[in-house]
Amino acid sequence: SIGELTAAHAAGILTLDDATTLVAARGRLMQAARAGGAMAAVEATYDEIAPTLNGLEDSVSVAAVNAPRSVVLSGDEDVVLRLAAEWRDQGRRTHRLPVSHAFHSPHMDTVLDEFRATAARVEFHPPRIPIVSTVTGTTAGTAELTSPDYWTRQIREAVRFADAARELARQGATGFVEIGPDAALTPAAAATLDGAEETWTVPTLRRAEPEPAAALAALAEAHVRGLPVDWDAVFGPGPHRNVELPTYAFEGRRYWLEPSRAMSDLARLGLDGAEAHPFLGAAVELGDGQGLLFTGRLSLRTHPWLADHAVDGTVLLPGTAFVDLALHAGHRTGCPDLDDLTLSAPLSLPEHGAVRVQVAVGAPDEDGRRSVTVRSRPHTDTTEATDATDAAAYGLGNPAPWTQHAGGTLAPAAPLAPAPLPDALTSWPPSDVERIELADAYARLAELGYQYGPAFQGLRSLFRTADGEFLAEVRLPQDGESEGAQEHPANGEAGQSDGNAVDAAAGFGLHPALLDSALHALVLALGTDEATAPRVPFSFSEVRLHAVGAASLRVRISPTGEHTAALSLVDGVGGPVADIDELTLRPLAGQSTANPDHSLLVVEWRAMSALTSREQALPGEVGAEARVFRVPGGSTVREVTGQVLAAVQDHLTDTATTGPLLVLTRGAVSTGHDDKVTDPTAAAAWG
Repeated sequence: SIGELTAAHAAGILTLDDATTLVAARGRLMQAARAGGAMAAVEATYDEIAPTLNGLEDSVSVAAVNAPRSVVLSGDEDVVLRLAAEWRDQGRRTHRLPVSHAFHSPHMDTVLDEFRATAARVEFHPPRIPIVSTVTGTTAGTAELTSPDYWTRQIREAVRFADAARELARQGATGFVEIGPDAALTPAAAATLDGAEETWTVPTLRRAEPEPAAALAALAEAHVRGLPVDWDAVFGPGPHRNVELPTYAFEGRRYWLEPSRAMSDLARLGLDGAEAHPFLGAAVELGDGQGLLFTGRLSLRTHPWLADHAVDGTVLLPGTAFVDLALHAGHRTGCPDLDDLTLSAPLSLPEHGAVRVQVAVGAPDEDGRRSVTVRSRPHTDTTEATDATDAAAYGLGNPAPWTQHAGGTLAPAAPLAPAPLPDALTSWPPSDVERIELADAYARLAELGYQYGPAFQGLRSLFRTADGEFLAEVRLPQDGESEGAQEHPANGEAGQSDGNAVDAAAGFGLHPALLDSALHALVLALGTDEATAPRVPFSFSEVRLHAVGAASLRVRISPTGEHTAALSLVDGVGGPVADIDELTLRPLAGQSTANPDHSLLVVEWRAMSALTSREQALPGEVGAEARVFRVPGGSTVREVTGQVLAAVQDHLTDTATTGPLLVLTRGAVSTGHDDKVTDPTAAAAWG
């Protein structure tokens, strides 16, 4: 609601001094209101909420109507929380707002007179630009906007943002740009305007994105939507020129030859094959009979689809991947049931380099149960080693410390058949349920800090049952959604493919991207507090896998607490796939494993004076006999690469030359964080 005072200044109603006077008085007085208040957002319409407040007018009121199914309650803490709990029991999403007082409620009544007196001392002017009021949801007249009484009402009454957005659309507005520190109102505006012809929304900043990148993205969105953008103010004085876009899609494809990663003779390293799990390359049985160790390596080069799973801007291995690794290890050791698994630290995947992974299974106890842990440590692969040094691919020979990410207990198969499935999962689509709209589901998740690319956008439909359960349909991306799945070689390394291709479901017991998509439904169903970090899997209990290789699932989500649920999963024809007795979500805490580069060999850039001859300022180890070739600027990529190739060939065939060839570029490579690439054409010389 503070934005309406900002709009009043922009429209010429208030000078900057007067606007800041009202903002300061408003903030001071609202904080001085009586304590013991709370605010909560509820997934409900205003018409649904209003009857529940009858008789409670002195305790609670509607503070905001942000979207057709988004209402904020404000007032006495006990009353607000009781009402929110009642709605949550009906299967509606709710979350308590992180505020100190109950704004826009009866709690504000004691400060209204003092604010009105402050407003009476400032000077109001007729608006130069029309303003749609969030108090009335209609265009405000001059008499209203220049009245201290209006701005006093604005503190106390509900913020009718949804009505104001609809009124703007009715008057012909098509573009809605949110100016603020986060995309708080953009999803509400999009939900309100859903179905309005040619309307679009864009935030200027997003919580999980760097401010310059988010602001430029917003300007680009506005530009392509037809709004005039002052690019001179963005990039500095011109001249600037438009660049013609190619007539084909932006689809990247690598043409570099990839070295073979296969190692058929694992026996010479004392290792066994890992039965073709996409994340694991080998296994070794401990000589004392105390367990089994599985090893492998993960990277965004070998498994590019994992880059589509980012939380708060960091690419993380999905928590569901730890479940599948544990289930695979249990299958190999005769303990296929996962009694419990607790995730203690996230595993981030670096943009470059790789992560070594170990899954350790302990010896069986007297009941046949085994412990299982998953650990990793970073490994930056700069050589793509082969032959004997391929041992690095199997988790050997790295001095970096190991980090434990997950630990739990495996158990022998329970002599129990899968529980009977409800008709809602065996007959699809389900009947007598409420469909939950998913048109902006992944946009909403992105605003909450979950940045999922195509490989992890598997949620297809979501329903709410009368008894508060949720039914979802998820599936792996198919052709055209993520560039074609493919099998992995037996050593666990991915073959090269276009885009972020998802590994074939047949390689997994329960594909991480598929189960993760089911958790998207859980986050949307249970809701999350926008003021906290994104919630991620913390623990799994009693995981039973009945079938492997599913590419699509129907999921029943049975909430058992505020952030816990039981899951039943079946395939596309209703056959049982898995049961999870309880899954717990918790906020992502602290920093994820950063996977720093611990390599002893690194590229180091040395500052040198400008070269005026072949000898001057050359490093001593290069020597005065070096031949210097300067890559010319202002050329095309074809010219640069052709000239560099010719120089190299001439140097190699010149029998009179004994020294090395030194190729010099300017602005073609970044030597540090503050050094930018200014000549991408010359960068082609680096390969």
